Amino acid sequence: MFKFEIPPEILIALITSFTSVGVSLYSLKKNNNNQRKLTYLEHELEVKKSENDARRDYEYEARKRLYHECEPILFLLAELSESALLRIQDLAFFSREGKLNENGEGLLNDINYYSMATIYRLVAPLATYRLLRDKLTSIDLELDAHIKKQYLLLKTLYYTFADDSRLAKYHHPIDYDYYAGESDRQGIRRGEIDNMVDSLIIENKQGKHSIMNFGNFQKYFFPNTKCDLEIEECPFIKFYSLIKNFHPKNKPVLWRILLAQSYIYFSIMKLHQTQNYKEIKIIKDFPVTEKSKLNWIRATGNSYEEYKESFDAAEKYLAEKLPEFV
Repeated sequence: MFKFEIPPEILIALITSFTSVGVSLYSLKKNNNNQRKLTYLEHELEVKKSENDARRDYEYEARKRLYHECEPILFLLAELSESALLRIQDLAFFSREGKLNENGEGLLNDINYYSMATIYRLVAPLATYRLLRDKLTSIDLELDAHIKKQYLLLKTLYYTFADDSRLAKYHHPIDYDYYAGESDRQGIRRGEIDNMVDSLIIENKQGKHSIMNFGNFQKYFFPNTKCDLEIEECPFIKFYSLIKNFHPKNKPVLWRILLAQSYIYFSIMKLHQTQNYKEIKIIKDFPVTEKSKLNWIRATGNSYEEYKESFDAAEKYLAEKLPEFV
């Protein structure tokens, strides 16, 4: 019987050839897989680059719009904040000097220039919140932490007048009936704040909104230096009732509100002057010199404890409402 045998050298050559082919096929397959992976990776990188480019373009345009829309309002807010803070300091000064008395006599016992200016200077900053909020409905506030901080302060400020019952309960609670008659209220409801603010915002022929200046405010709401405050439709009737005959002693809850506002106004002014928003601490940053300007205690007749209790309550309120600033 014929028996076929492959010579060893041929067998070795065949094995070597098959191995070489196998390795080549494996290498080809591996290269194809690597190529596919490389192509996929290149595609992923291209997609991410496109997304990053789109995001960068969006943020650039959004930031431009944010600054264009918000910076003029924030500049106005800083000016109005200074004006409001000075008026609150005036109230303390005139209380200390006896021009505002506990019995209700003084600069705020009638409709006059001082009472009109007080209403305007304490309400006008609130109108900037409405202007800014309306702008931010179409703008991403997260794009700029500095503007966001100012917005948070302004939002808290807007509702301080409506937080009278809360401020009455902090540190040495005041016996205060939130549901008492309107003449006994030391705060203003949110809806009434909205009405006042709406009345201060005007629209020009181009459809742009701004805040009525004091001259027009006086002319429109106080013709002949006498506002028709007996008419219920007048949006400032409640606010005038609030400040009428004011003295920190006879309206201690309102004074706590004004102190809390003083801290906020001071922080807003400081934020406007610096970009280092992370360092702003609303309570720690309020210097002793500013506190001294809010001292209403006369040399005789009132105790230092009354003065201190109001600050304690205002600081407790702010620590709760603005923990990111404490």
